[in-house]
Amino acid sequence: GDPPPAGGHRRRQRRGRGDAGAGTAVGRRERPTKERPPALFALFHDQDAGQVANQTLLPPFADLAPTAPGSSHPPLLNLPAPQLLAELSESYLLAALYHIAYASLLAESQQRIRHLEAAVHRLEDRREELARRCRTLRQEEITEEIEVLLLNAMQR
Repeated sequence: GDPPPAGGHRRRQRRGRGDAGAGTAVGRRERPTKERPPALFALFHDQDAGQVANQTLLPPFADLAPTAPGSSHPPLLNLPAPQLLAELSESYLLAALYHIAYASLLAESQQRIRHLEAAVHRLEDRREELARRCRTLRQEEITEEIEVLLLNAMQR
C-alpha cells in the first residue's frame, strides 16, 4: 500500500454525505497504544495557507509545547481538575470544529466566486465578439444598400 504519512502512522478518513462536509474530513488513528493514545484529527481547506490543513483535535492541546510553570502559586480551581479538563476539552473541540467548518466554507465560497468571475469574463468576451460581428454585418448591409442605390442611379 501507500507509505505511512509523516508521523509514522496510517490514518483513515471519513467523509460526510453530499456537500455537508464542505471539504472536511475527520479521521482517527488506527490501533491506539500506550505510547500513542487515541487521536482525532481533521483535514480541511485552509484559505489562509492556500492548501489542505491537518489539525489534531484530540487529545486536546496536543500540538502545544509543554511549558514550565510561570508562577510558584498554582491556579485556584473551582472545579475538580478532571472535570475542568473535560469541560475545557469539550469547549476546545466545539471551537475547533466551528473554525474548521468556517475555514472550509470560506475556501469553498471563494473558489465558487473565482469560478463565477471567470464565467462572467467569458460571457463578456463572447458579448464583445457578437457585438463586433453584428457591427460588421450591419456595415456589409449598408454597403450593399449603397451599391444598389448607385447601380439604380447609373441605370437611369
